[in-house]
Amino acid sequence: MRRSADGEDVVRIFLAAAPAGSADGAFKWLRPVFGGEHMGMAHTIEIVMLSAAALIILVCKPDGNEITQGSVFHARHAGGDRGVRGGLDG
Repeated sequence: MRRSADGEDVVRIFLAAAPAGSADGAFKWLRPVFGGEHMGMAHTIEIVMLSAAALIILVCKPDGNEITQGSVFHARHAGGDRGVRGGLDG
């Protein structure tokens, strides 16, 4: 059962997460501290945006098959275990 057929909830969640992730990345004092050091900017932004993606899946209930059929999903997994750099470098 889909909650938002037109995607309004998806846009709201994304528009809330994008500035939150940017703020966490930009201001070191907002980042978590582990072992006396602040977490890196990229990791903080990734955590916020992945959390937003999880929230979108839980709240908006998109079709899981459609997610895995997208071109971005397939492009990322084309390199197998080598990842993006391994796929680009050969």
